[in-house]
Amino acid sequence: MEAIFDSAINDKVVIALNNGLAGTLDIVNSLQKGFGGLGGVMGAVSSIALSRYAKELPRVWDDVKYNAAYIFKPNSITQKQESLFKDSYAGLDELRK
Repeated sequence: MEAIFDSAINDKVVIALNNGLAGTLDIVNSLQKGFGGLGGVMGAVSSIALSRYAKELPRVWDDVKYNAAYIFKPNSITQKQESLFKDSYAGLDELRK
């Protein structure tokens, strides 16, 4: 059993994969430092996400509010809120255009 692990550790393919992974992690680390740390990376990612999904955010927040009300206060949901929630998915294809 030990001979199998020794041959796997000394295998050039495993060493090359390890070196490739280390190089990739070094690139990611350099990018993170270039953006000013984790806060900069999160700011960039959230900015890209907001610019991409800006049209859908109001509907998503309405869905979150509806679902929270449904979970925590199911009797507080009005008929109007329920119909708006169901109707919000009717035009979903139009939003994605």
